[in-house]
Amino acid sequence: APDDAFFFRWIDHIRKTHAEENNTLKLAMGGALVAMGKRNATLNAAALEVAQEMGPVPVESGVSDCEPFDMVKHLTSDYLKEKFGT
Repeated sequence: APDDAFFFRWIDHIRKTHAEENNTLKLAMGGALVAMGKRNATLNAAALEVAQEMGPVPVESGVSDCEPFDMVKHLTSDYLKEKFGT
């Protein structure tokens, strides 16, 4: 499996580029942040910082009225708090 440095590079890439992307790509970036942030407490803290900067991302499927994707909610869940002992 890749080490933390691999994931930190992607978290940093998302931090630097998310503002210029459309919401579809922001949703993908958000999904990646959540997945990386579930690996360990260190990656969680880094992913959470970027997720807070991004804020909830609107879901524009055109099919239904979905709530915006809130990465912060997922990265601060009770499950992860228990998993990381925070």
